[in-house]
Amino acid sequence: MKLHLSVDDVIYSLMDLCSQAPDSVFDIPFWCLLRDLNKKYGALFTIYAFEDYAESFRVNCIQKKYWAEFADCKFIRFGFHGIYQREKNELFERKCIDFYSCFPEVLRADTIRLHRYEADPSMIGLLRRYGVSAILCREDESRKINDFPPSYMFTENEEKRIGTVPVKINGMNFVKTSLRIELHEEIQLLQELNELISKSSNDAIIAVFTHEKFVSEYSDSIESVCKLVNKRSNIDFTF
Repeated sequence: MKLHLSVDDVIYSLMDLCSQAPDSVFDIPFWCLLRDLNKKYGALFTIYAFEDYAESFRVNCIQKKYWAEFADCKFIRFGFHGIYQREKNELFERKCIDFYSCFPEVLRADTIRLHRYEADPSMIGLLRRYGVSAILCREDESRKINDFPPSYMFTENEEKRIGTVPVKINGMNFVKTSLRIELHEEIQLLQELNELISKSSNDAIIAVFTHEKFVSEYSDSIESVCKLVNKRSNIDFTF
């Protein structure tokens, strides 16, 4: 059994690398926290990032030395998170290609969660070119808050087939996201995670995530998740 821990909507902590030009990426608090959790618990992190910010910042401005430092640390991977605009294939393609051209192949994540869980088959086909072999679908929790449509190109009934064990459809694996950290108090989060681990099969992938803007506020909860996985013998971190 594996736990996939990720952060969505990442852009500000990448912008900091350009605006602050630190000696090390880990001089930035966001990246420092991830490093500390890796050192303490062996945690691995997948970062889902945008390629630009309001066309005033582009990921390609980040110096190569910082990407090399990410590659050397071996506990971070990056995936394209998509675009803000809906259903603009040409823009998605351009920004996806530009995004992956910025950093070495060793940093590419093979599991992706896209912004708003939106993509058509051509977008998914493009991601496959960059080593993506699994795509994360929406978790149930956010649907209790809003009436969101099914993930990607699925119908509601089709998406009900997707669980924590990967389901292969047209050559791509799909996995249901399990828990969104900022929707839980810490105790409830750990209770739900323990229950998931207890009832899941050995080939399950339990996907837990938060958003960049919540990382500081929920750092204790993130650490508790890492600590729990580190202590249990039947689950390991994965990208």
